[in-house]
Amino acid sequence: AKAEDDSHPHLPAAPLRAFRYTTAGGRAAMLQDGEPASCIFRIGFQAPNPYSNKIVIMDEGHHLTRPHPCYQRQLTHLKNCVYSARNTVL
Repeated sequence: AKAEDDSHPHLPAAPLRAFRYTTAGGRAAMLQDGEPASCIFRIGFQAPNPYSNKIVIMDEGHHLTRPHPCYQRQLTHLKNCVYSARNTVL
């Protein structure tokens, strides 16, 4: 017999979204009319940083220290956002 809790999937208590580094530091994290362009960043948003009040998991984070020249703008923006975020778990 199944336990009652086993009949329901164990879902996260908050939205979960995976981004490429270029998207995470690009349009998704940019502000439009004072709010993040991506709806996922609007949850718990604390101006001016879309990464405040978030849990951020990064793989291959070394790409932020020496960004490839063609992605430098997005990766530098991502690095600055993550560095200056408040109440964030990284």
